[in-house]
Amino acid sequence: MKRFFTLLIFAVLCGGYAMAYDFSAVCESGQTLYYNITSSTEPYTVAVASHSDNIVGDLIIPEYVTYNGITYSVTKVTLGAFSGCSGLTSVTIPNSVTFIGARAFVDCSGITTVNFNATNCTSMGSEYSPFEGCDAFTTLNIGENVTNIPSYAFKDCSSLTGTLTIPNSVTYIGAYAFKNCSGLTEVIVDGSIGSSAFSGCSSMISLTIGQSVTSIGSYAFEGCVSLTTVNFNATNCTTMGGSIPNHVFIGCSSLTTLNIGNDVTNIPKYAFKDCNTLTGTLTIPNSVTNIDISAFSGCSSLNTLSIGESVTTIAGNAFKDCSGLAIVNFNAINCTTMGNSSNTVFSGCTSLTTLNIGPNVTNIPDKAFKGCSSLTGALTIPNSVTNICSEAFHTCHFTSVTISNSVTSIGDNAFGGCSGLSAVYYTGTIAQWCNITFSGTTLTTVTSNPLVIAHNLYINNSLVTDLVIPNTVTEIKQNAFIGASCLTSVTIGNSVTGIGSFAFYSCSGLTSITSLATNPPTLYSVPFWLVNADIPVYVPCGCVSAYNNANGWNYFTNIQQNPDCPTDIEENIIEKLELYPNPVGNILNITSLETISEIEIVNVMGQVLKRIEVNSDNAVCDVEDLKAGVYVVRIHAASATLSQRKFVKK
Repeated sequence: MKRFFTLLIFAVLCGGYAMAYDFSAVCESGQTLYYNITSSTEPYTVAVASHSDNIVGDLIIPEYVTYNGITYSVTKVTLGAFSGCSGLTSVTIPNSVTFIGARAFVDCSGITTVNFNATNCTSMGSEYSPFEGCDAFTTLNIGENVTNIPSYAFKDCSSLTGTLTIPNSVTYIGAYAFKNCSGLTEVIVDGSIGSSAFSGCSSMISLTIGQSVTSIGSYAFEGCVSLTTVNFNATNCTTMGGSIPNHVFIGCSSLTTLNIGNDVTNIPKYAFKDCNTLTGTLTIPNSVTNIDISAFSGCSSLNTLSIGESVTTIAGNAFKDCSGLAIVNFNAINCTTMGNSSNTVFSGCTSLTTLNIGPNVTNIPDKAFKGCSSLTGALTIPNSVTNICSEAFHTCHFTSVTISNSVTSIGDNAFGGCSGLSAVYYTGTIAQWCNITFSGTTLTTVTSNPLVIAHNLYINNSLVTDLVIPNTVTEIKQNAFIGASCLTSVTIGNSVTGIGSFAFYSCSGLTSITSLATNPPTLYSVPFWLVNADIPVYVPCGCVSAYNNANGWNYFTNIQQNPDCPTDIEENIIEKLELYPNPVGNILNITSLETISEIEIVNVMGQVLKRIEVNSDNAVCDVEDLKAGVYVVRIHAASATLSQRKFVKK
């Protein structure tokens, strides 16, 4: 009923236009057409007006028409101009036409072919298809100079069948241009595509998106339920889904194959989001540099992903909820960005069990594989990698990791939450290991070093128990051996001048430390925290006083000369001291055979809490204000020697 009244209105309108024309002329194909002058000054233009006779046969609308000695350019076909001309069999639209009114050819049920040569037609049909009701329309020939297919141009042309090839000259296909062209089986397009341009093309099996496509509107291929293959060759498409990205391929329930061309550089936002029937292997070619937000999120049937060498950026949620993804081949040579502050790339990829990092990769970006909790087994970092960035493997469940000697830095929490780690294999030397920069200055970020979880370090496949820092090393960097409970002894080379924060934190298996450095290395922020303070610390001959007097080394209560040193090199005044009571309540007494010049009371962090001048062979120390715990009293003698004793405050 609604359609009847709509047609009735158009019939009235068109009937009203039948005599409203300025002149008529016989066109090249023999039919008489009627025209309204739209510009009586240069450039002279006319519009094809509503018909008065029943036009039949093959119609060629002229590009120019002459009247009263003036040649006019035919630029428009007015609303309903040929409505109901059921005898028309074909129509050719010239390149001069820039506007075709709504339902211009409505119910021209005999038209089988449209030759569309309008070079730059910008408006066609408003919200209504010019060819609505053209049930016999099976063939569309688009001229090689056409640059624009207007919105709604061929909407609802359901009998348009076979392959539709849109020439390279077309730079834009308007919204709804081919909506519900349910007979099309293949579309080849090389111009940017408007919203819903091909939605409802339910017989489309194959789609080829050409190199020149730079944008694809929202819902462009919605409901193309037969579409199985997309050949995506858009060299630098930057937008898919509109300014508020919506699903381009939503409802394409048969889409199983995606071929990305070798010249493509960008995979836009939401490009193939929720294409949950894409199966098998997805290969991102080496030409691609950017994979944007949620580009493949929800592609739950993908099994294998191969990321090309040139990719430098993979945005957040790019492969989110690809729940069937089992294998990732990561070949991005210098990828610097993966995910963002709130979104990771592979969140929800619950089947991901295998990660192959390519032999040319140099950088593992922040959060690259964060949350891939199904990644298990052995992880191997290839020789090309120099940087493993923050949270790169956070909460992955690898059992071991092999780090190559090319790695120079590992970021905060790179291995945080990797609770399955039990071994770290390193392909370089101890000297090279000491040169790695492990980020993290707090206990919540020190999992840059996987040793804090794995505890066992292997060099050349041998477990390191007796660690020897070679004399070529000048600095042991922060977090270098944090958590390495496999260590039973450490020998520090004679060139070491500094030991970084947490360097040997929680190395609970240590039974001795030997330092060959005559000048005590500077200790930065508790490098030996949770190491047994009573283990022997062997230092060079004559250096006991220096070590006892060096900030931080007082953590240890048993600093002594190397056993090979002559016994008379350094006097040990410990034997000449008495300290009582121990444990102590409020007053600590100290007596000595030598004159005591000064006393310092130090906590286990190396902080001096009290400093008392004595200048006597006995001292009385008020420790009432100290909290209960273990402390060290450092005694300076008049002869400039120094000793220290541990005491317990009750």
